[in-house]
Amino acid sequence: MVSSSKSAQSTTTQTTDNRMISDNGATSINSGGGGVAINYVPDEAFQLAQTALANMAGASDTAVNATTDFANNALSSAVHAIQQSAQDSLAMARTESAQLGDKIVKIGIPAAVIVFLVSKMK
Repeated sequence: MVSSSKSAQSTTTQTTDNRMISDNGATSINSGGGGVAINYVPDEAFQLAQTALANMAGASDTAVNATTDFANNALSSAVHAIQQSAQDSLAMARTESAQLGDKIVKIGIPAAVIVFLVSKMK
């Protein structure tokens, strides 16, 4: 009888180096064998955002000032119109009073004289 035997053996060795080194404020990332996602926002983006916010604040101040100026001008115009209307009304009232006084003098005195003369004639 013939006998045969076969055997195979295999060994795999894997070494992972998880050391991290950084210098001068550099950021080091170790994935530990997994995937790595880096979300990095540059300093310029923050500066751009600060500038945009400052510009929006400036525009807001300008809009508020323009609205305030408009309201002040409208209020001033309304007050002036009311004052002018009151002055015109007073002037017209004085004119009507003066006209009434003139009518009393022009009509009333001659009428009184006529009544007086008529009463003396009787």
